[in-house]
Amino acid sequence: MSAPARSWSWPAATPVPLGMEGSALADRWVWLLGIAVFGYALAGRGFAYLGVPPIFIGEVVLALGLGVALWEGSLTRAFASGTLKLLAGLMAWVAFRTVSYLDTYGIDALRDAMLVGYGLYAVAIVAVLTARPERLLLLVRGYRAFVVVIPVVGWVIYLIVRQAPDLLPTWPWSLNTHIIEVKPGDLQVHLAAVTAFLVLGFRKAKPMLLVLLILSLAIGMIGNRGGMVGFFLAMTALTIMKPKTARFGKMGVTALVLVALALLVDTTGIETSEGSRTISVEQIWENVASIFGHSRSNALNTTTEWRMQWWTEIVDYTIKGPYFWEGKGFGINLATDDGFRVDEDESLRSPHNVHLTLLARGGVPAFVLWLSMLAAWYLAVMRSWWAAKQARQARWMGLLAVCVAYCTAALVNASFDVHLEGPMGGIPFWTFFGVGLAAARIRAHRPDLLDTLPEGPPEIPPPPPPAYGWIGTVPAWHADPAPSSAGPAAPTSPVAP
Repeated sequence: MSAPARSWSWPAATPVPLGMEGSALADRWVWLLGIAVFGYALAGRGFAYLGVPPIFIGEVVLALGLGVALWEGSLTRAFASGTLKLLAGLMAWVAFRTVSYLDTYGIDALRDAMLVGYGLYAVAIVAVLTARPERLLLLVRGYRAFVVVIPVVGWVIYLIVRQAPDLLPTWPWSLNTHIIEVKPGDLQVHLAAVTAFLVLGFRKAKPMLLVLLILSLAIGMIGNRGGMVGFFLAMTALTIMKPKTARFGKMGVTALVLVALALLVDTTGIETSEGSRTISVEQIWENVASIFGHSRSNALNTTTEWRMQWWTEIVDYTIKGPYFWEGKGFGINLATDDGFRVDEDESLRSPHNVHLTLLARGGVPAFVLWLSMLAAWYLAVMRSWWAAKQARQARWMGLLAVCVAYCTAALVNASFDVHLEGPMGGIPFWTFFGVGLAAARIRAHRPDLLDTLPEGPPEIPPPPPPAYGWIGTVPAWHADPAPSSAGPAAPTSPVAP
């Protein structure tokens, strides 16, 4: 007689104190992951160099996450998601296109392949969070502190990096890397999620925090066009996805007041370290116009034309040329090989567009797998969001909206800048990517999980009862039947919707 097949079931819905369930090591890894995302947001490239070469903080956190998932036996179950199956196919193709170049390019080939390799963060996150859904609360509660610190000190750090970089020390093993290096586009992406978190009411924001948030947004918009566009598209998604009970409120009023003051003052006359851009409303308009190629700034227009020429070249030698199936591989410097080299040390390696980077290096198969995976992610998250809306689960709607806002901002910024190719943007992106997938899966089985949060979007009231006739009265045929002498009627079973 054969043994019965073992089946996996979700943990019981009985609340368990945080830190006491499952593996304590997995709980600590969730905290470590949050600290890593926090470090990348505030220190950028400088935080990425924390470690002992060639092993840095990003690789350590990833290895620990995969090890924890293996220990709990949840790693393989993560691939029940169709999105992660597509990710696995993409990683397999990238690995195939990388191995043959290791002898030639060495560490550069591995570095380029990490554009997709950091996707293992999403796998580890889905595995760890779905093993014990209460861990999702650890990340949400930790993010409540994050949304305060970023607006308060983020813009100050950015100005120091831009205005006085020589004041910051460098790492002993990389004298060209300061301990803090923040890019404006990266900051804009994080501010998109912070804004969504505050708008949705997961943390109440005082007026001064809102002022600092909008100040940070203004400074970031001046320094990077991709981040600016990404933020506005993320806010568009937020406007569509937020529960109807969540309103912009004080944040919208504060933004209008600051914009009005900015229009009156027009400019502060503060120049960035590059000396070509000033902190002013006019500079923001120049950034917007340059996206469409109509800026009065020759520098901005030249950058746009340079990118379009390079992107056209990539399309020509892949979709229309000899590199259709395999691309040029991982490890080769695309700027040099494509004839778009801009510096002597060949520090520029990618065409400032993550989608075309994958097309150039992995060919059309990598490009199609990448787009299919992104489409599958949005579909999975939006299906869960729609189900939460139907069930009037405002907090689940809000959490999924935050993930969509961040990933949208990151993908748009990565379409104009080198963002996901490094750990500074790649690790936070794949973190939100994984949290979105985990939340979509957990919501269906633990809808009460977010009820213990101290704050969140207001509950969505049930729809009003239907009115009948001209005066809203209930007709006699719909009224409750009069009690009979035989006693009350037997209760009926509820019908599932």
